[in-house]
Amino acid sequence: MFFKTSENLTFKKRYGFLFNDLLLITKHLVVERKFWIRFHVGLSRIRVVDVKPSRSRFGFMLLNPKMDLTLEFQTGEDKNIWKTEIEEAIRALDDKKDVLSNVLQNKIFE
Repeated sequence: MFFKTSENLTFKKRYGFLFNDLLLITKHLVVERKFWIRFHVGLSRIRVVDVKPSRSRFGFMLLNPKMDLTLEFQTGEDKNIWKTEIEEAIRALDDKKDVLSNVLQNKIFE
């Protein structure tokens, strides 16, 4: 994956790790055989938006209150896999919030 922020206009090669409620964007340190966390994005506060083909051939944006992030991939298939997985994780997180909200609402009004 290639990655850029709204503040930095150049794409940099990065590795992403998607968890239930968090996306980590890392840099691979080859010599040390480690990953260095560059950014973390909580999924509860982002929206996924396609970008115009002229701006990114195989990419999409993650919009959040702190910073907009653009992810670009080498193939359309990679883009679709990542986009689908992130959107599904966001939906699952939203569903959990709805369930919790309903439980709390029922407890308060009983």
